[in-house]
Amino acid sequence: MIPQQEMLIAFVLTSIVVCLIPGPAVIFVVTHTVSKGFKSGLGAVWGLQAGFLIQVLAATCGLKLAFSVWEPGDE
Repeated sequence: MIPQQEMLIAFVLTSIVVCLIPGPAVIFVVTHTVSKGFKSGLGAVWGLQAGFLIQVLAATCGLKLAFSVWEPGDE
């Protein structure tokens, strides 16, 4: 099933726009750096990355627990 050409063009253009818009973390780091300086901005980056690391570890542990309890064949 091939999508119509108009839908495909609209999807590609929307995807490009979404990829070009900075997220909240980028906006936070830029405004923090501009208002308080380079070292403070670097600290903001380290803080955000530490938070992302904790989030990824928590998600990984949750998935590990979910897969350890789930047995194949259970539907």
